[in-house]
Amino acid sequence: MRKLFSLCAVIMLAFIIGACGDTGNDAGDSKDSADKEKDAQNEASENASKEDDQAAENEDAGDVLEGFEDFFIYLEAMELEVDTDAAKLQDAAVTESVGAEKGVLIPIEGIEAQFYLFNTEDNEMYDEAAEKGTITIDVGGEEFPIPYFVHDGIGFANPDDHYKGKEIVGYLEQF
Repeated sequence: MRKLFSLCAVIMLAFIIGACGDTGNDAGDSKDSADKEKDAQNEASENASKEDDQAAENEDAGDVLEGFEDFFIYLEAMELEVDTDAAKLQDAAVTESVGAEKGVLIPIEGIEAQFYLFNTEDNEMYDEAAEKGTITIDVGGEEFPIPYFVHDGIGFANPDDHYKGKEIVGYLEQF
């Protein structure tokens, strides 16, 4: 209660000082206000542009689950809990960095899993995953191998990190 009262008192004091304070520089205040308003408009425009770019990227990707639908239906038939409502597209830069065409993050049994769709033709990263079980990515000039299981154009990133990973790998092999 004291904190609430103190907060109200501080807000009222700031309001009174703002209302009563006269710097005698009305022209300068007007210019500062105009500059602040212009900056706010520019920032709002930039944010709207970023949101439009993100929306366009999502529209280009189509439905989040497109290409994965049959696999996730199969996992549900195998009695795994697949939360398709919570599925979201993987960041385009991440998807591109592993050589995939599309990536999706989806909770399976309450734990987020990462799946990717690959064009398997002449795809070195997909071939590496098929042969070695990893995809090597370059981050700031340093290479990192990431565990991947791939089968028939679908990749499952970090299967050992998901507590149902071995089971999911088995289902992906059978799919």
